[in-house]
Amino acid sequence: MSIRVLLAEDAPEIQEHLIHLIESDNRFQIAGVVDNGHDAVKLAISLRPDVIAMDASLPGLNGLDAATQIMTTAPVPIVVISTNLDPNNQNDVFKTLQAGAVSLVGKPSPGSDNPKNETSRLFLQTLRLMSEIKVVRRLNRRTTAAKGPDDNSSLPLPAVVAIGASTGGPQVIEAILAGLNDRFSLPIIIVQHITSGFLDGFVSWLNMSSKVVVVEGRHNEKILPGYCYVAPDDFHVTITPDLILKLTSSPREHGVRPSISVLMRSIASSFPNKSVGILLSGMGKDGAYELAQVKATGSVTIIQDEQSSLIFGIPGEARKLHAATFELSPDEIIEYLNKVDLAHKNM
Repeated sequence: MSIRVLLAEDAPEIQEHLIHLIESDNRFQIAGVVDNGHDAVKLAISLRPDVIAMDASLPGLNGLDAATQIMTTAPVPIVVISTNLDPNNQNDVFKTLQAGAVSLVGKPSPGSDNPKNETSRLFLQTLRLMSEIKVVRRLNRRTTAAKGPDDNSSLPLPAVVAIGASTGGPQVIEAILAGLNDRFSLPIIIVQHITSGFLDGFVSWLNMSSKVVVVEGRHNEKILPGYCYVAPDDFHVTITPDLILKLTSSPREHGVRPSISVLMRSIASSFPNKSVGILLSGMGKDGAYELAQVKATGSVTIIQDEQSSLIFGIPGEARKLHAATFELSPDEIIEYLNKVDLAHKNM
């Protein structure tokens, strides 16, 4: 059975190109095409497509508001497509993810006619994978007190927090960083699988709400408390025992660079019994085995729980390996990190 795609794109030349690209793959069928947000909402309700490919900056009703309405009336996986690399405009892209869109992918240009072109391949692959998500959950801001682990007496005093995430991760990372205590006392390192070219926008968007300063990690930089360092495009990130960030171009792991596995392996080696390792929503298994290595050193490890994960791939693989000390919701992760922060400040 073909995957039914609703395309929401207002530029005629790009719209025509994307129709051609989608129809060139016999796994897909065009269910409808619109050039504004109002019609995207109407057709999402009436056509019930398997997946929506939607520009974040549609006229009339922008992608953010359209996604919000779709996710509250006729939930369907929404893939944000964008070529706009201006960080100011990228805020709208990531706000659309926050509103309920499931993934972000670069928009194939009219010059990339070959479906085997990397941008085109990723576009079609993302549509296919996201169409398989049958239940799309919106991540709500905290409304009740979280229940994190109850045993405060055994809270660790770590030197660093390491977070790895893939599809579904940006929304959770944003919520976690926004929910931290003021003057959070630990450095945080993040590897987030994200489409190349969107890192600046991701960092800018996180800084709009984060309680810590979010920056792109730089080679030989000493990491500091109250800062969050995001692995840059196409570089693995490691950390030395004296808190110096190292960037490397060593081979991809699990098909990606930066890789969560590389970060977690580094954390296990440099900070035995002195780190918190966290795996959030995502496809695949990047970082799962290495989280078990972090746990084996005596450090605390956390996976996002299945109910709140958009995709329970990476956390699920870690669960199979018994790699997690705790399996928590985003609210509970926030609560736990804040308890650790207070313990750290009182040491």
